[in-house]
Amino acid sequence: MVKLEDMEDVMMKKDHWEKFDALVEVAFVAGQQEEDEEREKKMREEMEKAVSFLSLAAKKHCKTVPRPYQQPNMEPPPDMPERFRRKIMEMGGENVAFVIEKMLFETDVSAGHNRLSMPMCQIRQDFVTEEERRRLDSTDANINGVEVILVEPSLEDDEVMLKKWKMKRNSILYVLIKNWNSVVKRNGLGAGDVVRVWSFRVGSKLGFALVRVGDEEHEGKKGKSTGKKKKDGGSGSGSKGKEVEDNGGNETWIH
Repeated sequence: MVKLEDMEDVMMKKDHWEKFDALVEVAFVAGQQEEDEEREKKMREEMEKAVSFLSLAAKKHCKTVPRPYQQPNMEPPPDMPERFRRKIMEMGGENVAFVIEKMLFETDVSAGHNRLSMPMCQIRQDFVTEEERRRLDSTDANINGVEVILVEPSLEDDEVMLKKWKMKRNSILYVLIKNWNSVVKRNGLGAGDVVRVWSFRVGSKLGFALVRVGDEEHEGKKGKSTGKKKKDGGSGSGSKGKEVEDNGGNETWIH
């Protein structure tokens, strides 16, 4: 709608206006207003499309600030394999939480990089205390980082260093360094392997359990194969007994 103030600049150009001339000018100003509004509307629509596209791309490639740890419609976390759970209990561990599942890339297993990366935008559960967060965010090289326990796929445990790296385009990674090459070598980890990571605590000390997806199925088949050989060939020690398998595929003997 054309208002009086919209016509002020035009009216100042003439001292006297004919009715027809005035109507023409009003129509012209109204037309310009409509074009400006339409142009502004299109600009807003294009801007909204651009923001939507960039947001989608950022989520896909983890190039934005970390997303919330828990999201609606997220798949429930997998169960930790029983042998890892027993190992952590033997260590006095508690507060087990699923952290991430990821495929290993060449940079995760190459000796030159010596680190496992965990993009923060893929982390399912926050696992650091405020004190650990302060150390990870520190710019002081003497305190930047947290020594943590790592239970390997082989169930060996070692100490590695947890660091937080800020990359280009605002992406943030948690990385495990120090002794990582030894972990890769001992467990035969390779690019393309899918691993799952759980966090836990032994007292106040942070720990991680690294599970290679597929190992549990292999262990189960290995256990069944061992059980079959014992049934066919006896105990090997001359003792007489009856073999019993529990639900976990572990064998016991009743004498």
